[in-house]
Amino acid sequence: MVVAHLGVAVSLAGMASETGFIKEVLIASDVGESHKVGPYDVKFAGLDPVAGPNWTALEATLEARRGGGEPLILKPQSRMFSNPPTETNEAAIRTVLDGQLYLVLGKQEPSGRWQLRMWWKPLVTLIWLGGARIAFGGRLALDGTLNIGAYSVLVFMTQRLLWPLTRLGETFDLYQRAMASTTRILDLLEVEPQIVDGPRRVPVESVRGEVTFEDVHFNYGNGQHVVRGLSLHIPAGETAAIVGATGAGKSTVIKLLLRFYDVQRLSLIHISEPTRPY
Repeated sequence: MVVAHLGVAVSLAGMASETGFIKEVLIASDVGESHKVGPYDVKFAGLDPVAGPNWTALEATLEARRGGGEPLILKPQSRMFSNPPTETNEAAIRTVLDGQLYLVLGKQEPSGRWQLRMWWKPLVTLIWLGGARIAFGGRLALDGTLNIGAYSVLVFMTQRLLWPLTRLGETFDLYQRAMASTTRILDLLEVEPQIVDGPRRVPVESVRGEVTFEDVHFNYGNGQHVVRGLSLHIPAGETAAIVGATGAGKSTVIKLLLRFYDVQRLSLIHISEPTRPY
């Protein structure tokens, strides 16, 4: 009976820890970069095309290293089935003594980096260990060593304690997420604005909607020009379309117009009244 009781305790501990102490990381990564999740340092070692009977896939090679030990090699896939056309993700899962590591390869971002989603679920293996002990207690009941009534109490105890402990773990998880979000918000509030307003305020009633760019230059700081020598004039009340290939700078022009960024060099940006004094 002690064995079965211990099985209930171990299972409940595993259920609560799986919900409350899970670590999740979503990050955009290049091949060769390393990222940390739980006790593991995960290196994005490679990316290779593979194929199956009715699908093609990109398979990532991820090396998960814990301390100075040997790395665990996991190979999640991003698959595309041909009939019907369906995109799926095949997770790579590795179970160790004190938890499970889940790794998923996502889509490629416009920047060329790949989305990686990683989970570390500590002590989830306690659920299986506790279940084995409960099953052993059931075997004792069948053999007559353990009274069936006493074993039934264990089963009902598990049912009554499962959901409260699971909710406790979920509450702890929400608390951790809230603390992480609060930290990000406080960090954002401490950021110094890069765009400084000029000394002159333009009356709203004087803005007619006329837009003029003259010899505008801009880059995002990597040295490569996104906008170079742009000049355009859009009279008030008219509609104009900016057309170009992906990455040509269409969205950048709108951001400059709204002054989300400051230009590096120009003669004039004019919206009925100048957006900043030059």
